[in-house]
Amino acid sequence: MVELSVISSLLRQLLRTHNRVSLPGLGAFLVDSTPSNVIRGGKVILPPSKNITFSTTETWNDGLLEQALASDQGYTSEGAQKQIAAFSQKLTEQLTAGRRIEFPELGIMRMTADGDWRFTPLETVGIDADSFGLLELEMTPINPEPPAPYNPAPPSAASPVPPYTPPYTPPYTPPRPPAAEPPRRARCSVACWILVVLLLSVVGGYVFRRPIVDYMEKSYYTPEQLAYLRGESTPAKTPVVAPPPVPAAAPAVKPEPEPEPVQYKPAPRQTPSKGKTSPQHKFHIFLARFDDEDEAKDYAQRMEGHIGYPAAVMHTGDAYKVSVLSYFSQQEADEILTGLKGTDGSEFHNAWVEKY
Repeated sequence: MVELSVISSLLRQLLRTHNRVSLPGLGAFLVDSTPSNVIRGGKVILPPSKNITFSTTETWNDGLLEQALASDQGYTSEGAQKQIAAFSQKLTEQLTAGRRIEFPELGIMRMTADGDWRFTPLETVGIDADSFGLLELEMTPINPEPPAPYNPAPPSAASPVPPYTPPYTPPYTPPRPPAAEPPRRARCSVACWILVVLLLSVVGGYVFRRPIVDYMEKSYYTPEQLAYLRGESTPAKTPVVAPPPVPAAAPAVKPEPEPEPVQYKPAPRQTPSKGKTSPQHKFHIFLARFDDEDEAKDYAQRMEGHIGYPAAVMHTGDAYKVSVLSYFSQQEADEILTGLKGTDGSEFHNAWVEKY
């Protein structure tokens, strides 16, 4: 069986580049990143960090640990899976017995009072060089030094005091007044002009409607068509030419109708007729089998909306199975299932008939 130190080393390498690494049979290691932060009123700077936790609800296996073990130790894919399964089983037995398992250079795993696994990472663990290895930085404000007292030197005869020159002050420039808003009258005149143009367009179209209509008719119709539309002439009749006679020796061939596509539709669920006693069991067409009831219900909901038949979840004692159709005769159920498998859809390719 693979050693704990090997698994711990592989986990450290995988957690550097992945936020989730599965430990089959137990759960998964999760990595949460925390950015740098300033606390205590800006006096302490915390470096960026990563927190490693372990969740037993993350049950799906991503296969990262098996691939890393096969690549590192030279196992095949199936051999690596067996080694990881044996390691998980032994780890579960030790944790259930109350032992604390220490992953070298990674952390400590133990079992809590409520039966859950608790993982505590080591403080010295280094998953990311940009996040770990830095310490808290506490900043202390620097008090400015008081200014030195001013002690002017006494004037001497050798060095006369230069005359006082005031600092240069640029001439005052008054600020520019804000741009004047356009008068309201000018804005009203623009709106009035727009209304006038629209009114003239409407009046011109009404006054000159007849020339416009004549121009449009001459553009779209020929003189003969215009004369016919105005009732000045009748359309010329096209002479009817009789089709050539068909030889008596050539029989008329009728085109064969195209076959309509046949769509298979299974019969609905059977119900016993009145006055007859229904059998105790039926023959169901099952689509899938699950170990978890919630997964079976989710799959039944999805398939019910996809294939259009009501789906039901049945507990057969060892698993949860999804049924879509049921019949009182196994022969009829087999025939319906054969027809369903012959369709283009792939929902019934793995279905089977079972008595329940």
